Amino acid sequence: DMWGWALCVLHMFAGRLLWKLGPEGPEALAKYLTQPPQDPTLPAMPREVVALLRQCFQVDPRARPEDMNACAAALVAAFKETTG
Repeated sequence: DMWGWALCVLHMFAGRLLWKLGPEGPEALAKYLTQPPQDPTLPAMPREVVALLRQCFQVDPRARPEDMNACAAALVAAFKETTG
C-alpha cells in the first residue's frame, strides 16, 4: 500500500516516528516540514519526495500513485534534480 510505504520513507527522513497511528501520516509529514530534525546526519527531504509523499497520503486511494513503478520514477526524478 502506498500509504504504508510513504510512512516508511517519512520515518527514514525524520529519524524517528512522528505518529502513533498510520492515518496520522499527513499530519506527521506537516510536522516534519515545520519542525525538521536537528540531527545533522539526516538529509533534508527533497521537494519532489515531499510531493510524492503528499500524493501517497491522499485519502482517496485512486489519487495515490498507481504502483511502485510510479513511485520509483518519481524517486529517480528527485535524485536527478537533487544531484544534478
